[in-house]
Amino acid sequence: MFSGDLEAAREVEALDRAWVEAFNRGDIDALISLYAEDVVAIPPDHPNIHGREAVAAWLRTSFRTHRFHQELTNDEVHAGPDWAVMYGHLKLTVTPRDGGRSTTVSGKHMVVWRRDDRGAWKAWRDIWSVAT
Repeated sequence: MFSGDLEAAREVEALDRAWVEAFNRGDIDALISLYAEDVVAIPPDHPNIHGREAVAAWLRTSFRTHRFHQELTNDEVHAGPDWAVMYGHLKLTVTPRDGGRSTTVSGKHMVVWRRDDRGAWKAWRDIWSVAT
């Protein structure tokens, strides 16, 4: 599961768990704090989203109309001194806030993390796919 710089890999996985917890709470501020300023999010069936503020706006719109619960498993986390890559699979339940029926999908994810100028790990590229 972990390879390369094991301490860095564990740090990144802990941040990824914090991301999932914030996502499941709908805590956009906590989510956004984990992204690099120049992040590119690559959601399925949607144009790429460039920049932390654009990702925040997209998340706010999504969370305004839906509640989400995600279970995420990392199959591998490989880290070097300044870069880390993780990939795995996910299960996502989406519930409309208007009382509609929940939908659960499965998918895959990959995140590239990098250290910023202050040495903090930030998600730099975030891509996922889902299948119903």
